Amino acid sequence: MNRKILYFLPVLLILFVWQSCENPDASIFGKWKLNSKKSTDLVTWRYRQLEMTIRDSGDKIEIINHWKSRRAGDWIDSVAVVPGGDTTRVLVKSPIWPENWYMGVLSLPNTEKKISGYWNKPNKDLTTFTKQLVQISQGEALVETERQFYVNRRGDELTLIEKRSTRPTEILMVFDRITE
Repeated sequence: MNRKILYFLPVLLILFVWQSCENPDASIFGKWKLNSKKSTDLVTWRYRQLEMTIRDSGDKIEIINHWKSRRAGDWIDSVAVVPGGDTTRVLVKSPIWPENWYMGVLSLPNTEKKISGYWNKPNKDLTTFTKQLVQISQGEALVETERQFYVNRRGDELTLIEKRSTRPTEILMVFDRITE
C-alpha cells in the first residue's frame, strides 16, 4: 500500500503545480507585443514592431494592430468582429496592407473588408475569418484569412495562427502581454 502512495505522489505533485500555474482570469483582452523570436520569420517583422490591442466592446470585439517602424512611420489597422453574429464590414481607406506590405500586395481603397468569427472558448480562444480584395501585379485577388487567437494558461502569452488562401503554410505569431 505504501508503495502505491509513493508511486502516485509525484503525479499528484505535478498536477498541483500545473493547476497552480493557471490564471482563471486569463483572457485575450489587453495589450500585446509581437515576440518575433517565437514567431514565423517574415521580412515584415525584421523592420517593424507590432503591438495589438484586443478590446471587449459589448457585443463586438475590437482588434487594433499598431505597426511601428523607425524607417517608414506607423500604421494602425483595426477591425471589429461580432462573435457568432453578423459579418462586420470595414471600409478600406489605405492602399497599405500592413500584414504584407513588403511583397508588393496592396489593399484596394474604397472596398470592404469583411470579418466574421466565433468563440471556441469565451474570452480565451477566438477564430476570425476575413475576406479582402487586394491588388497584385496580375490584377485583383480575393484573400481569405482565418485567424485563431488563444491565450496560454497563465494569461501572459497570446498565440495567433493565421491561414491565408494565398499561402500554403501557416503564419505563427506569438505575443507577450504588455502590463502597464
